[in-house]
Amino acid sequence: MARPRNADPEETQRRILDSAVDHFGSGGVKGTSLRTIAADAGVTFATVHHYFGSKADLFDACLASAYDRLRGLQPALAGALSCASTPAERVRKIVEAAFDYARDNARSTRFLLRVTLYDEVDHPRRRAAQAEYLDVASAMLAPMVERPAAELRVPLQGLMFLLTRTAVLSPRDLDVIAGDAEADPLGALRDYVAEVAVHTLMRGTP
Repeated sequence: MARPRNADPEETQRRILDSAVDHFGSGGVKGTSLRTIAADAGVTFATVHHYFGSKADLFDACLASAYDRLRGLQPALAGALSCASTPAERVRKIVEAAFDYARDNARSTRFLLRVTLYDEVDHPRRRAAQAEYLDVASAMLAPMVERPAAELRVPLQGLMFLLTRTAVLSPRDLDVIAGDAEADPLGALRDYVAEVAVHTLMRGTP
């Protein structure tokens, strides 16, 4: 199939991916059409098909893009660990760095949250990536909190959902949750999630 005329391929693909991530993240796979994605990206249905093929192919491309972006969290975690001395401080810094990264990358965070928790379609790539995350995170934290890695998988799963859902709250959601009680509701929630992580993972470790 010929490339659409006067198209900047990289820019066009980026717009389509951004639109798809937004719509898949809010409406799920079954609730989103390629025509909706195309209209939001300012391209034709044929253009979406040209660059990405079927809806399943486009969704796979969105997953790959989101997980590539998630790998950018690693330097932030390394930096957080370098400025903490006690195990509790390390856990707190890790959670704060992850929260900030999720907030700064809200579009892909919402998408991955929907795919992982709410979407009714099973995604083998998502399951594989989630298993890898749990393996890596539990192995990294086990010596830090002095607990077996296998024992950390369930609490890490719960903390991941709490962190990502909280990090992408809209201004309206923040107002409903905190109202005028907090001058910085997002910061207060960030601190809360970090505190939950410390108490969940540490179990008395100083």
